[in-house]
Amino acid sequence: MFSDELFLFELRNEPDVRSASWNAKPVKWEDHVKWLRASLVNVNCSFFILRSDEGCPVGQVRYDVSCKSAEVGISVSSRNSGNGYATRGLQETAILFFQNYPRVQTIFAHIKHDNIASLKIFAKAGYSPPVRVNYEGHDCLEMILNRPQ
Repeated sequence: MFSDELFLFELRNEPDVRSASWNAKPVKWEDHVKWLRASLVNVNCSFFILRSDEGCPVGQVRYDVSCKSAEVGISVSSRNSGNGYATRGLQETAILFFQNYPRVQTIFAHIKHDNIASLKIFAKAGYSPPVRVNYEGHDCLEMILNRPQ
C-alpha cells in the first residue's frame, strides 16, 4: 500500500474527488502521509486499490467500520472514469469486506445531492435508493448495502 502512496495523494487532490468530498480543500503531502499511515494500521479501516486489467492503479475503496456498520468511500481517477471501475470495485470489495468483517451487517454511503455520477454508481452496485439524511452536519443522500443473507 505504501507503494501506492503517491497515486493516492494525486487521486485525493484531483478536482472531481475534492469537489465530491466534504472538505474541498487540497490535501497537503504531510497530512496525506500521516492520514494514510494511520489508516493502514487501523483495524477498523479496510483499504482496497482498484487496478486496471494491466495492473495500473485506477482508484480506491475504503471502508470505515463502526460496530455493525461501515461507511464506504470511493474515488476513481478522472482519466479512468466511465470504464466501470467504480461499480465493479464497489461490488467486488463489498464481497471481500463482508467476508473479513463478519459482524458488519450494513455498508452505507453518504453522497452529496449534486453528485449524480456517484448516485448512479452506487445504484448499479446494488445499494438502496437514496434517502435524504443529515450526516455529521451535512445534508446528503444515504445509500445502503446490507449483508447478503
